[in-house]
Amino acid sequence: MLSNQPIVIRDLNTWPIEVKEFLAAHEELLVDEKIIKIELEQIDKESNGSPSNASMIAEQNELPSAKIINNIYKKYGGKEQFNICRDKFKTDLVNILQKHSFLLVHYTRLTEYEIGDILNSGLSLPNSAVLATRIDKLVEQKYLTEEQANHLKKYNAYTDANERKRRENIFCFVSGDPLEGETDNSKCPDYGRLVKCWGGEALYCGNEELVIGQTLRKIGIPSIIEAVIPCSILCNVDLGRQAVDRFVNRHLKSKKIIYKNDKLFTEYEEYQDGYGCQTKEDITNEDMKKINILRIIRYDKDREEFIRFTGCDKWDEQLI
Repeated sequence: MLSNQPIVIRDLNTWPIEVKEFLAAHEELLVDEKIIKIELEQIDKESNGSPSNASMIAEQNELPSAKIINNIYKKYGGKEQFNICRDKFKTDLVNILQKHSFLLVHYTRLTEYEIGDILNSGLSLPNSAVLATRIDKLVEQKYLTEEQANHLKKYNAYTDANERKRRENIFCFVSGDPLEGETDNSKCPDYGRLVKCWGGEALYCGNEELVIGQTLRKIGIPSIIEAVIPCSILCNVDLGRQAVDRFVNRHLKSKKIIYKNDKLFTEYEEYQDGYGCQTKEDITNEDMKKINILRIIRYDKDREEFIRFTGCDKWDEQLI
């Protein structure tokens, strides 16, 4: 049974107690070499791969983080055994998350009809058949000509076998945090293409630079779908790899690192991230019904909030 309150990555108050307790109990396994990459590179270079030399060099050069991680490796019987324990930790964390849900968002561009349909009936699985139906609806509503529709049905991500396997029946969501880190300049970031061009990745790849691309930019309203997604329908491999990042970034990696008596302590601090997660590959239409659509943030009616999520006011292109 799912817990009532979804996890909002940026809000520590929404983290389940059992998750926070689990992370605290396994804090040593959260240590990531990326945190101390420079120190480790120096250690490896000077120690010739010897753990004892590494500890000595860390101490001599006053590199506390490298000394800590080498002591942790030693405690677990070496780096290989440490990694085995860390993999089990990821699996156990995913199992804990199965009874919870995430508050996530999906960036897109929708017509008025599609906004109403999603709010009333939920999301449909993205695949070639659904795309063809959506294109036909645009012809019916005079957004596209028959010739343009035939072109888009022929040239899209699903017509390539490899791309179809990678994209079909998979939905991508992100954490819902404002992605300010990607909008420091006027260049539209990658996710901006999703709200700039109707049809998303399925259509803008290979079409956005053509004349038809200009047509796709005029169709629909830039939108952000905010939804509660059960962890059970998210890809376990993806979730296993990213759950640690999601929580570790809040719990350790993005925090102030404090060294006391050779132990690693952390302080919570606010952090913005845009981690993405995909639905599992064998997701069904029944699974999609488990996604609770909370609202659709529209650029035309909810502009201030839309800008807060995207930073699109800095882009050098108009969305509408």
